[in-house]
Amino acid sequence: MPNAPGFAGGWLLVHGELDNAIDLQRAQAMADGLPRASMVVVPGAGHASNLTHPEPVNAALAAFLARL
Repeated sequence: MPNAPGFAGGWLLVHGELDNAIDLQRAQAMADGLPRASMVVVPGAGHASNLTHPEPVNAALAAFLARL
C-alpha cells in the first residue's frame, strides 16, 4: 500500500479466527506494516466475520472510531 504512510486516520483490520481465505499470519503482517494499525481477531468467525459475528465486529469498529 504505497499511500499508507500518508494516511493519518489509522487502520483497523478485523480478522476471523477461522478465516480460511486469508491466513492469520498474513493479516498480522499487513497490520504490522501499516502505520497506526490495530488488528482485532474475532473468535469463532470465518472470512465474513461482519456477517456472522456482527456484535464483536461492531464493538471493534465503535472502539476504533472513538479513538480517532
